[in-house]
Amino acid sequence: MMPAAAFAHAIFAPTFLTGARMPYTLWSRGRMLGESDLGFVQVWENVKFGWFHPSPVGEKFIRVLTGTGPALMTLHKMMRDPVRVVARGVEAEPDADSPRDIRQTLEYADLASMVDELESLQLELRDPDGKVVAVQHMGVDDTHWKLSLVPKKIRRKLDRMYRPEPWEPESAPLPRYQLQIHLRDVPGRRLQVPGLDD
Repeated sequence: MMPAAAFAHAIFAPTFLTGARMPYTLWSRGRMLGESDLGFVQVWENVKFGWFHPSPVGEKFIRVLTGTGPALMTLHKMMRDPVRVVARGVEAEPDADSPRDIRQTLEYADLASMVDELESLQLELRDPDGKVVAVQHMGVDDTHWKLSLVPKKIRRKLDRMYRPEPWEPESAPLPRYQLQIHLRDVPGRRLQVPGLDD
């Protein structure tokens, strides 16, 4: 019987290390940035998720691929700051994506720069046959950053809950990144998921 760590590595190891074939690859201007099987349970017909394994080239661009989430969170905190709301008010500007005082901050400039960098990569997703998949939106998430948003008390509780028993072998760590895609021209219907919808 295969040990748990070896089993997990066999499942999650990227294909450029194992030689196995994953169904989807992420490209930028002719460079493969990484791959994913998009194998998480699919709940919505137009949305797919899976572990993302960056290639050596993709590792160089990972800050750009994952940067918009933290930048958006910083801006969100600024906009919800009660002192800002009291001091500035929340007047709406119909043609603006954000209030004027927010648009004048370094944090807003950082987000705009991140979005520009991401768009300049001209990302495309390809299926196993190399055909480009029509995608409305795709994003790479850093699970380490997402876990940092969970309060420490809850993180400690989760660590205790999922810690292996003394007689169980240590399992291999899960990959750090996830890829999510929203397919274009596919209805957003909820799918029947065995075990969830029974």
